[in-house]
Amino acid sequence: MKEKNIDLSVREITELIEEAIPSSLQEDWDNSGLLLGFGNRKVKKILTCLELDMRVVEEAISKDVDMIVTHHPLIFGGLRSINDSDPMGEAIIELIRREISVYSSHTPFDKISGGNNDALAGLLGLKNITDLGGGKVRDAGAMLEDPSEMHIGRIGQFKQTMKLSEVVDLCCDVLSINPLSMRVVGDLEADIDKVGICTGAGAEYIGTAKAQGCQLFITGDLKYHQARDAELAGICVIDAGHYGTEKIFPAVMKVQLEKFLQDIDIMVSEVDLDPFTVL
Repeated sequence: MKEKNIDLSVREITELIEEAIPSSLQEDWDNSGLLLGFGNRKVKKILTCLELDMRVVEEAISKDVDMIVTHHPLIFGGLRSINDSDPMGEAIIELIRREISVYSSHTPFDKISGGNNDALAGLLGLKNITDLGGGKVRDAGAMLEDPSEMHIGRIGQFKQTMKLSEVVDLCCDVLSINPLSMRVVGDLEADIDKVGICTGAGAEYIGTAKAQGCQLFITGDLKYHQARDAELAGICVIDAGHYGTEKIFPAVMKVQLEKFLQDIDIMVSEVDLDPFTVL
């Protein structure tokens, strides 16, 4: 029987998250961990979200949340000032005023077993899952011993060969994406069996996936020259968008947190953070 965790503090919850999803798994450029913390505050409600803006803060306040767990770091790229004339500054000030803590799990959650990339692989129905290097997906402890970037994505196979056009339709279906927002490199009639994936912005791994025998790579934020290089290399690419491939985070993180926080109310943010409008 699992031990109940009633009246846990922010500090204690942070320790539990770190055991399951160590922030030390993050890439050098990342900023995961407890980024805004009221360590002794007891936590009864947690809100999970892709990232923070004032709309999410207002949602957290309305739901009487004590702690927020985000994917994209609250503080990223160097914070030089906090003032209420800046949208993010205003949000941070309100979080401090309400004593709402924020924990961010970015690239560590892309890497761990059961994180974003495994969730996407599951939605796509992939089998024979490996990391981007073609090796077994390891537990967090083993990943810490071998800090390879190959842990950040996945490679898998469809149960049966699909046309590229069919994979596009599948992505739109399982990720609830408007087909008009999809960008595709390659012949839509191409046969696809083996596929590489990296949620968010993972186009830098297209060549790695090609070397592992993938006919397709699925990610977001594809740039023109990356698309051209993929075309010339003979590997198809689906750009399902940064938001499109990562909006699964709140629900997936909720599942992971519930494994060790059974007595805390964990809610998924209902705020639509997609900045793009499809015309």
